[in-house]
Amino acid sequence: MPTANYRSLLRTPGAAAFFLPASLGRVGVAMTSLSLVRLVHSHTGTFAEAGLVGGGFAVAEALGAPQVARLVDRFGQTRRGVGARLAGRTPIPLRSGG
Repeated sequence: MPTANYRSLLRTPGAAAFFLPASLGRVGVAMTSLSLVRLVHSHTGTFAEAGLVGGGFAVAEALGAPQVARLVDRFGQTRRGVGARLAGRTPIPLRSGG
């Protein structure tokens, strides 16, 4: 049972303190992908273009995440966090030139 596995995992000392914030932190990426698909579909009327945009976002996320992780390892979360927060608050159409 998957629920039993999660229950036993979260009973490990310190696991809940790490797992719960990490899970909440990942919600934004999932919601951004879903929002992009809905936005593009509402403007173009086709899921093909919406899927391409969603896929492009996923590829960019997959290519960018290791680079961000390297910056965090090199400079720490605090220094790298300021730039990421500023970039994350910039609306996606402005970042993509659209």
